[in-house]
Amino acid sequence: MALIPVILLAYLLGSIPFGYLLPYAMRRIDIREHGSGNVGATNVYRVAGLLPALTVGALDFLKGWGAVAAGAVLLPGQSGWSRVLVGLTAIAGHNWPVWLGFKGGKGVITSAGVFLYLAWLPLVAAVTAWFLAYEFSGFVSLGSISSGLTIAITVFIFNGSWSDPSVRTAAVAAGVLIVLRHRTNIRKLVNGTESRFSTPGLLLIRRWLS
Repeated sequence: MALIPVILLAYLLGSIPFGYLLPYAMRRIDIREHGSGNVGATNVYRVAGLLPALTVGALDFLKGWGAVAAGAVLLPGQSGWSRVLVGLTAIAGHNWPVWLGFKGGKGVITSAGVFLYLAWLPLVAAVTAWFLAYEFSGFVSLGSISSGLTIAITVFIFNGSWSDPSVRTAAVAAGVLIVLRHRTNIRKLVNGTESRFSTPGLLLIRRWLS
């Protein structure tokens, strides 16, 4: 029974809509009425700029990490399944926040926070996949999809505490959820209508070499 209030706490923590609150507090902007309408850090960058986007990203990341960390403190000695359930509930809170009519973000950064606690090495692989896919294509969505697929695969490749079946199940669930939350982006990628970001780094090098 102790698990139920912790799960509720994880959902409420995950559902704090920083991507909505920060632009509104700074500029009285309802982020849902601008750009893609999403409350994630990418749309915050489009609408409000780099610093607000970085702040939102950091806070969304801490939501995921903090939920699992708090669960470990509040539920000492609980099974791995309890721990990953808390993490997945925080991701669900971000994706479907009660405060915004259950219309939230896509869960990529919050998932990263969860897996920093649960599976740090697969997370490093996922972040690397995101960076490479984004830098070579300019599509944030492609980077996000790549990261979700990578973490779902690498928990089975790298050995560590994340080899536990509960963590592997959570990684697959989170990866599938990330892909599903990007369904519209996938259609746009296929149709050639997805928005591309101009970025420095490897993308710029590739342009020099082309």
